[in-house]
Formats: sequence, C-alpha cells, structure tokens
Amino acid sequence: TPSAVPGCYDFSFTPQKPGTYRVWADVQPVATDVQEFAMTVIPADTRAEPLRIEPDCLANTVNGLHYTIEFEQPVKSGEPVQATLHVTQADGSGYGQLEPIMGAFAHIVGFRDDRTSALHIHPEVARPLHPNDRGGPDLRFRFYAAKPGFYRLFVQVQRNGQSEFVPFALN
Repeated sequence: TPSAVPGCYDFSFTPQKPGTYRVWADVQPVATDVQEFAMTVIPADTRAEPLRIEPDCLANTVNGLHYTIEFEQPVKSGEPVQATLHVTQADGSGYGQLEPIMGAFAHIVGFRDDRTSALHIHPEVARPLHPNDRGGPDLRFRFYAAKPGFYRLFVQVQRNGQSEFVPFALN
C-alpha cells in the first residue's frame, strides 16, 4: 500500500517458515517506464530450511484447474524460448475465464536456487486488457533465464476476484 511518503510502500506478512526472508519488489516507475527489481533482506534468529532442488515439474493442479507449461524447445540459460501455459478444467476442456490481474491474465515469477535472481514474465497480449476481458486456455509467453540453475516458478492467476498461485520446478 502507498505510504504517506511518495514512492514508499508499506506491506505486512506473517512468515510461514523459519529463517531469513528475501523480499523482492518488481516496479516500473512512470517517470522512466523501465522495469526494476528492488530487494531487501528481513533477518531472523531462526535457521532456514535447506532449499530443496527438485526434478522438473511443469504440470500442477490448483483449485480444480490443471496448469501445464510447454516449451517449444529445450530451455537453456541465456537463450529466450517460446512457451505456452495451458489451463484446463477437470474434464480436460480448456478454461477461458482467467481475469486480468495487474494488466495481464497471468504473471510468471521465478526464483533461482542461489536466492539472488528473480524472473517476472507476462503472457503476450495484442492490446491492453479491460477488467471484463477473460483469458485462457492457452497463454503464450517468452521465457528467459540469464543464469543456469534450479528455478522455483509460480504462476499467478485471478478467478472470481481471488489470486491463485501455481508452483512449478525447472532445472
């Protein structure tokens, strides 16, 4: 939320796990129109759980919808690749009722295993979205990871006015 000081924002959260937290803010100032990442560390006296590096997981089900990410070619660091997020219902039919959230039908964020790199990707759209627009079942996007490693990816979508987060794993 914007604070009383221009350019400063307040937030609160309740830690779900022990350890130090790294907080990322992805902003695009109106004055420069350039995407920037700001990062800070919230220290803790507790020890963090070790990061689990997992095998690739590019399909998941959340709240009755099934999400898959398909890449057109193998993912390699330093090389952009086209991909599609598919959203289907339990019966296998496509789901086309994703609502716009922060100007897109989905946001894909990723965090590298070194905990110093972040990604933020939007699906490709032909025009600015309006609140009554609906998207899906297939959303195309361009994926780019500058460094090799394990990435924990999250797709954020909105349905019925509520955000939903779908986790994935990519090596």
